[in-house]
Amino acid sequence: MFRIKITPKRRFLIIFLILNLLLSIFFIDKWNNWNSVSRALPIMAYFEQGNFQLDKYHELTGDISYINGHYYTDKAPMATIIVLPFYKALVGLRIITRHNSELDLIPINVVAGILCSTIPFVLLLFFMIKELINKKTRLSPIFIVMLPVYGSLLFVFTGTFFSHLLSGIFILIAYLELKKDKFFWAGILTGLAFATEFPLGVFIPIWALIILIKELSLKKTLIFAIGTLPFVLFILFYNYYYTGSAFTMLYKYEAIQGFADEFNQTNTIFGFGVPRPENIWEMFFGQFKGLFFYIPILLLIFIHVYNSLPEYKLKKITLNYFLIPIIAFTFLIISKSVSWWGGWSYGPRYLIPICILIAYEGLIFLSKKDFNKPIFFIISIFGLICAWMAKVTVVTGIPSEEKYPVFGYVYYSFKNKNFNPNNLLSMGFKISPQISAYCWFVLLIGSIIWLNYEYKKLSKKTFNLNKENQN
Repeated sequence: MFRIKITPKRRFLIIFLILNLLLSIFFIDKWNNWNSVSRALPIMAYFEQGNFQLDKYHELTGDISYINGHYYTDKAPMATIIVLPFYKALVGLRIITRHNSELDLIPINVVAGILCSTIPFVLLLFFMIKELINKKTRLSPIFIVMLPVYGSLLFVFTGTFFSHLLSGIFILIAYLELKKDKFFWAGILTGLAFATEFPLGVFIPIWALIILIKELSLKKTLIFAIGTLPFVLFILFYNYYYTGSAFTMLYKYEAIQGFADEFNQTNTIFGFGVPRPENIWEMFFGQFKGLFFYIPILLLIFIHVYNSLPEYKLKKITLNYFLIPIIAFTFLIISKSVSWWGGWSYGPRYLIPICILIAYEGLIFLSKKDFNKPIFFIISIFGLICAWMAKVTVVTGIPSEEKYPVFGYVYYSFKNKNFNPNNLLSMGFKISPQISAYCWFVLLIGSIIWLNYEYKKLSKKTFNLNKENQN
């Protein structure tokens, strides 16, 4: 009989995946916000009409374009395209029952939330722990990986039908492929990211240029470009089909006039243009949407990066694994966005793909440094409490005009016990949302303790095995 041998390392990684999948899928997004509805409506239209015109349901979202008498989503199409066959299969298997009404939005959002946010989030954790599991670190990799990542805006967006985590994981895998000199696959994944979230198109020319400079090879640069080509051509065709111009995005035809005016303001390309210094300051340090506030471990990472700068030459920094230039360039691009904060959101959601890259490389970098453990735990737990309070109450539904999103809107929602009922315990076992919220926190702490115990067992076995091999 054929048997699969499960090594101690593989057993640990399986347990890690299962526990984090459970933690990430615990909260289910059933709320209809403009962003997720705009992505879900084309799926409804496809089943009801055989096309992607949203005329019947256009009043359900403000994130919508009006072109030649019809309404269409204004979003990049790839996330919707990825969800469509999975949803169709579940309908065909009669796991999901269709109603040809607004009720269909709920199952679409649930399926899409798992595919587009939960799975990418768990993959990020998996890639990080897989990288650190056999390396000597300042602290247990379980703490280094799980506490800061759950204590960030990345966790709040799990289970939602936004495209940021999905496009971010595409960019991360492309980055890992670039590090292995697999330029074609890196190109494909970068193209996927662009088709999932348009601003990530900046990665294509910048990474192509860095490959050319770093590798001194036109051939390798062309291989990367060829990988991106199918998705670039697809988006050009997509634009042409709906707008009549390959280079005109659907954003230009926003149905809400105020959004259209913002897009069409002077000196911008697709809503981006010359950077504003005050926006850059707010993106890092502002309590409104500052990165150091919504993913606070970055502050400790940046301090150690700054202290390590004398060890590196300028060329090594600027071409460092393709990372530093694209982060700097993207920050400059986003800083001039007409709505750089992302509207209704927990933190600067447009920067989530960049946050994924920084979290991956930054936490691996930090694990090798002699950082202050108490400071690490204080920062991580602060971020965890903030993210948890948002997740168990308003999730991403924080009004864009709210000047104090966490200490104001989230805190008072928590204080007033406006807990999120869309979780596995409340929906499946009628347990109160408040108790369910605390149950999740206990589950997180228990998972960390268990995984840390399993990691110590694995480390001991690995050490003994290495010792035996040496003898």
